[in-house]
Order: sequence, then C-alpha cells, then structure tokens
Amino acid sequence: MPRSTSISSATSIAFLRRAFVTATILLPVLTIFSSSGNSNSIGLNIYGKSYHFLEPYQNRDYLNETNPGLGARASFGNKSSGTYFVEGGFFEDTFRHRATYIAAGYMFRLWQQFRVGFNAGLYKTLSINKGGTAAVVPLASYSVKFVTLNVAYLPKFRNINAYHTLAGYLTVNLINSEPKKKS
Repeated sequence: MPRSTSISSATSIAFLRRAFVTATILLPVLTIFSSSGNSNSIGLNIYGKSYHFLEPYQNRDYLNETNPGLGARASFGNKSSGTYFVEGGFFEDTFRHRATYIAAGYMFRLWQQFRVGFNAGLYKTLSINKGGTAAVVPLASYSVKFVTLNVAYLPKFRNINAYHTLAGYLTVNLINSEPKKKS
C-alpha cells in the first residue's frame, strides 16, 4: 500500500528544525563570503522534485518524487564565461530518508541566462550504500531575474543510485552583486 502523502505535524516540526539549523550554520558563512567581496550572489536553495527513469518492469508507486528541503548557495567568479559556486543543504530523498550534501562546482555560461556545469560533493543519506558517497553531478540552469531553475542528472550507478534521475530545485538569490553584462 502506498505511503500517505499527508505531512504529520511531527514531520513538519522536524523539517522546520532542520531548516533553522541549516540557516543558522550556512547563512553566517555565506554572509562572510559576500561581505568580503568574494561572492557575487548568495541564494536560498529550495528543493522539490525528481523524476526517475524506470525499466518497464519497475513500479513507480513506492518512489518519492516530491523532495522538500532547503539549502544555500554562494556564487563567485567571472560572470562573462561562468561562475564558481559552493552549496549545501538537506532534502527528503527518493526513499523518504533525509539527505544532506555539500558541494563545490562550476557553471559555464552558454547563452545569456542558460548555464551548464557540474558540482563535486559529499552526499549523505541512508538510501545510499553505507550511508554516503562522493560524486560529480552534471547540472543545467536557467535564470530569470533573481530566481534560477537548476536541474541535476544523477546517473544510475552500481549500488549507489538505483535509477537514472533528474532532480530539480530553485535558487532564490537573496544578495546579488553580479556585474552588469556589457552590451
């Protein structure tokens, strides 16, 4: 029988507690990056959706494709060709375990607001064999004003990831000091 999609008050309180702890730890660090002139933008990551590419014999009913969570991102570097970034956060994964990660990466600017790149990071969740792994993850993003849609591709790999997966999340830039693009 599929798990109920309603969120209990205990789950909501636990989610809010993790959000508060994440913000308490990450926001001061990211503010230091921003105030020292090292960062071009500081953003809040809002995690939300995933899609799993299944084999014809596999059943989607037990997979969680709604993945709520929060994190933060600091971006810095040459905006005309691309940007470096660090990010981290937590979310509910495919098997309804809490997943946490911290990563650093680079996004190449392809055309105006469209970028592609990767992040390399440490990921921790009970859904992964032995509780965690290091991985390089390809990303694509599209920005409109202060909001960026990010899509990550998580390939099927041995006993680490059981499915080819696309994961989507938003970055809302709270502090943005990007240089204006010259015409």
